[in-house]
Amino acid sequence: MQSAEGRRAFLNEMLAVAATIPDAADRDQFADRLAHKARVTESVLRDEIRKAAAGRKKEAPALTVRTSTRLLPAETGLLWTLDHHPVEGLAALAQVEPPDLEGLASGAILGLAASLADVPPDFLPGLLRERLGEADRALFERAAAAGAPPAAAADCVNALRRIRVERDRAAVQDEIDRLEDGGGATNEALATLWARKKALLQRLQELKA
Repeated sequence: MQSAEGRRAFLNEMLAVAATIPDAADRDQFADRLAHKARVTESVLRDEIRKAAAGRKKEAPALTVRTSTRLLPAETGLLWTLDHHPVEGLAALAQVEPPDLEGLASGAILGLAASLADVPPDFLPGLLRERLGEADRALFERAAAAGAPPAAAADCVNALRRIRVERDRAAVQDEIDRLEDGGGATNEALATLWARKKALLQRLQELKA
């Protein structure tokens, strides 16, 4: 962010983030911290943020989350860390790949948090609560309300990776079974699938080590 062009791009992105902060005092505080980082005048930045907030479109109401929605311990641990220790939480999310979040009840929450990696960490929990729909916000609040996380953030990331690998292994096994039951599988196709399964099992063992 040394060049003027880089500062402009950064400010434009942060203006969009600041516009989602509902409380005016919090927006001003965000502006002051941002002005220091971007090396611009606080008053000018405050005015721009107020304009952006005034023109922000309201989101449509979301459906209420069902109390039966279950979070995996790894999901709860990451959400808890994002709320209580956002620096650590964002560092953990940086190690997560999009496919790791597929099929998770908290996938949208964790994906949104990862997209806010450039936001000052102190503002992350509040921004998440503001940007999430009602259902996802309820999940986040439930996880954050725990007295302690079920596991360290790094262990949670590892658990999500294991879940992804196990899901991929099951899909490969289903394809093997389908080809074998159909009777039309070629040796080459089966050999490719078995090699893929072997690699996934090896990866699973590495993640469990």
